[in-house]
Amino acid sequence: MARAAAATPAAAGVGTSRSLLSGYAVLLGAAGAVLLLAPETAGSEPPVVAQLVGAAFLGFASLTWTARGLVLGGIYGRAVVAGNQTFAVVGALVLGLD
Repeated sequence: MARAAAATPAAAGVGTSRSLLSGYAVLLGAAGAVLLLAPETAGSEPPVVAQLVGAAFLGFASLTWTARGLVLGGIYGRAVVAGNQTFAVVGALVLGLD
């Protein structure tokens, strides 16, 4: 008699989270590259500010890209989720204050 393969809770949502993290990393990487290489498109007066934001976007993109295979509730994935969530919430609050 064949045994049914038990789905582990850790592997249940890996495909969905991997594709979401990949898309988020690509989006952040593209925005970071534009801000780093063409800071005048952002409209900030000192272009170095846009370049610094672009560097931060590229940093978060590389962090997210390398963590896309991790279990996000695990010991290492939790820090990635906390960092990305803080970055997104603070960014949304700053944009909402304008």
